[in-house]
Amino acid sequence: MSIFFRFILTIICVAFVMTLGMVLVSNYRGRTLHRQILSVDQQHFAEVIARVKDRQRKAEIVVRWQKISATDQVLESSLLCRRYTIGENETPVALPTQEIIVPGTRVFIDGLRLEFDPLFNEDYKVLRNANLNYFGSIYAESQPKAERFSFLTLGQVPDSTRVHSSQPSATHFEMKLWSYIWDLIQNPAEAEKQGLHVRWVKPVARTLKRGMVYSIYLAPDGIAISEEDDPKTLAEIIQEADQSNPSRQAPGF
Repeated sequence: MSIFFRFILTIICVAFVMTLGMVLVSNYRGRTLHRQILSVDQQHFAEVIARVKDRQRKAEIVVRWQKISATDQVLESSLLCRRYTIGENETPVALPTQEIIVPGTRVFIDGLRLEFDPLFNEDYKVLRNANLNYFGSIYAESQPKAERFSFLTLGQVPDSTRVHSSQPSATHFEMKLWSYIWDLIQNPAEAEKQGLHVRWVKPVARTLKRGMVYSIYLAPDGIAISEEDDPKTLAEIIQEADQSNPSRQAPGF
């Protein structure tokens, strides 16, 4: 073998070793960074769960506008719903107000309660012995299930217990967790074996009137609704909705 050929071969081997070393170092750094990010996400999620577990949940609903027939029958109602989560220092934090269009004026509200026992998955042990309450759907009795408004979307992370509730995206840890939870929710028998008890909260009905504020409370024993004459809160919720989505003003009829 000529000296020149051995020289070229040596260079190739050195280059290969250096490239391999750079790849290994890059992979190590990537895995280390991933573990660090995962650890931070898990810690933040644990803080959220510590605040919201076993807590009553609250929402407020007002009527934005109603479409009335010639015979004074309410054909359609625009509802504005503002839910709350629990922030730092145990302070209530309002989630973005959402508009819900329903036929008529009588609505049903239901919820979901997830009860995690001490045997729940080791990867998500922060949820062990925690009970989480979620508002489910708001709908008119005449609406098919496929057309009902729901705060819970299959496969997605619920915003009311998300680490960054004000942001549209969830963390990788939360997405993986909720992919697992949704699989269990759809299979209650398997969920029980895995340490998750899925309880759908019985719907409560209420006829809503314009000018009133309805406070909805979701607790372990069910849903309760109170009616209040509160012009300040009414105006605040409507103004917030108008500012966030100016195009959704009351229709001209």
